[in-house]
Amino acid sequence: MTMLQRFRKPFKYENGNFTLVLIGINILVYAITSLFRSTFVYLALIPGAVLHYGWIWQLFTYMFVHANLRHLLFNMLGLFFFGTALERYLGSREFAFFYLLTGTLAGIFSFIVFSMGGTLGLSLVGASGAVYAVLFAFAVINPRAKIYIWGILPVPAPVLVAA
Repeated sequence: MTMLQRFRKPFKYENGNFTLVLIGINILVYAITSLFRSTFVYLALIPGAVLHYGWIWQLFTYMFVHANLRHLLFNMLGLFFFGTALERYLGSREFAFFYLLTGTLAGIFSFIVFSMGGTLGLSLVGASGAVYAVLFAFAVINPRAKIYIWGILPVPAPVLVAA
């Protein structure tokens, strides 16, 4: 088997609960950063820290840090409702790879934009980039799905993602 064939081979389908694991990790990191505020600086994405101190792990860890409880709640609600469905479709391993890759890519993109804009002291936190990628994938896979806003207003999934 060539290297390209190995790369293109899909993961073995497993139906686990990686979405719930991610939610648990996000809650744990929120608790840690709330109790020990100094950890926020090490885990949030701060472009200046990445450039000047070489803290490249922040391109990954930022997606587990949240600014406040409401920020955490809305990201985790989106992850729970759409991530669970997407995980069932893709399988847990491919969903994990997709989520972590898109979250990291969102961090890299944000880092580049903030660095070019000269906002090196700004800190970026939250799973929004990865959660939005999950919403987008859900809408692509389920284009006819209706999402009920406030439980009463049906909106097609692709329209919700576009808005």
